[in-house]
Amino acid sequence: MTLRSYIYTMSAATLVAWGAFLFIIVNVDPTRTPVWGFLFFYATLFLSFLGTFSLILLWVRLRQKDEENPVFKRVAISYRQGIWVSLLILVSLALKSFDLWTWWNMLLLVFSFTLLEFFFLSLSKKVIYTR
Repeated sequence: MTLRSYIYTMSAATLVAWGAFLFIIVNVDPTRTPVWGFLFFYATLFLSFLGTFSLILLWVRLRQKDEENPVFKRVAISYRQGIWVSLLILVSLALKSFDLWTWWNMLLLVFSFTLLEFFFLSLSKKVIYTR
């Protein structure tokens, strides 16, 4: 898959996810919905954020002059970081909905995701890609 086709596919999937999220917002009543309504809400919101942040982070990474990392590696890193940012937002919203959100919970969450990202970055330095 070329970079152009990846960007077009990811953009289309992100637009579909945002459309599904708006559909859930308009048609699901949060006071009378069963559990599936909340699951669809959080799933579509996660996919929407994942696509949006992955594309933004990929754009930032492609603007940098990085001769060390090939394009496919930059795509993988931006996708992984998009997952972290999306999870961070969704866990924050879930904590807020259960009245468990505090500043130190958020700080602990950011610290945990930062450690995970550093772990994955250190693993990717050890792997040698051959083509």
